[in-house]
Amino acid sequence: MSEDRWARRLANIDAYPADARDFIYDLLNEIRTLRRERDIYRQRLLELGGSVNIAPAAPGRPQAVPATPRPVHPRPAPAPRPAPEPQYDVEPDLSAPPSKIMVITVSYDGLSKRTPVNHYGKQRRGGIGIYDLCTRDDDPVHMLVIADKDMDLLAFTNLGQAYRLPISQIPQAEVRGKGEDLNGMLSLSAGEVISALLPVPLESGSGYVTIASQGGFVRHYRRAVLGPGMVQGTSLWDAKEVPGAPVAACLTNGNEHVLLATHQGMGIRFPESTIPLRGIQAIKLQENDRVAGLLPVKENSSVAVVTTDGQGARRMMAGFSANQAPGGQGKILIKSQAVAAIAEAEDGQELMCISKFSKIIHFDADEIPAKTAPVQGVAVMEIRGDEVVAMAAVL
Repeated sequence: MSEDRWARRLANIDAYPADARDFIYDLLNEIRTLRRERDIYRQRLLELGGSVNIAPAAPGRPQAVPATPRPVHPRPAPAPRPAPEPQYDVEPDLSAPPSKIMVITVSYDGLSKRTPVNHYGKQRRGGIGIYDLCTRDDDPVHMLVIADKDMDLLAFTNLGQAYRLPISQIPQAEVRGKGEDLNGMLSLSAGEVISALLPVPLESGSGYVTIASQGGFVRHYRRAVLGPGMVQGTSLWDAKEVPGAPVAACLTNGNEHVLLATHQGMGIRFPESTIPLRGIQAIKLQENDRVAGLLPVKENSSVAVVTTDGQGARRMMAGFSANQAPGGQGKILIKSQAVAAIAEAEDGQELMCISKFSKIIHFDADEIPAKTAPVQGVAVMEIRGDEVVAMAAVL
């Protein structure tokens, strides 16, 4: 069925009962997943030879006689199946009042929603997750943020500009719900897209907002500069001079260490106090590498690292020595060439990961073994024709 026909049928989907909507959303997402897997296999087939040909019979052997086609009889339509139930280890507490802690999901084109965290059940590490934000096939999920609804959201764009928006203004929706255009809420200009998000308290307070570009440039600003009185579209740096758009940000107090992780599994840790006022190239990236995450850390911190193929590790900073200053090549953080994200992962912490096809999983960080040396990791999320794009710690 064409996308237009699906769109017409889904136009009045809100009139259906909740269980029927869930079944339709699950069915659509399964169809999209199968289509993507079909396209992947077609591409692999083309790379291997372009077509499938029947091999000729060996000499001396008779050729196989094609079977006579069997008549096709129409089959009765199957009975409707009940909506599939997610396999949770801890069921979501839907009877309780909605939590103030919100799970915010954003697509590449800025489609966004927020959902109370207690509406997500918990699974064991390595589960398949459940479908979350409903998006188009050509608009995969891009970012995941977990924050209190009374906080603000700092949005950084590919043009090196910053915007601020109260989280309460992002529409609240159910799991598997539709979102609304976050780009429009921020009044972004043509060609401007969100490249990073950071939840911040309403009050400016002391400390810094530390930001990393895709190319490894790091700069920090006093929180008052990007506080409630900030002018929308404040320029962070000259986009012509800094390599890449801002892709990661965190709150720091000025006296901590900063951990910068890259897509190819490298990392560098250095004192925040060594970042100059105008910023610095914090890591020397290898060819085709890019920044994957930025976090404030201490000597006893634990950091979760997840790869695009759903593997994860928990690195203890006690086993990841700090550089005296930024600018080095870094050290191996995890044995992977495809790091998706990093997040705080202390004992008792909960984590959430989301894939580009909008599958999300909620699990305990303690299920990931803590390591002081680089490892390949363990299964965090089952990935099938998909990839993990973001991870966040539950407050």
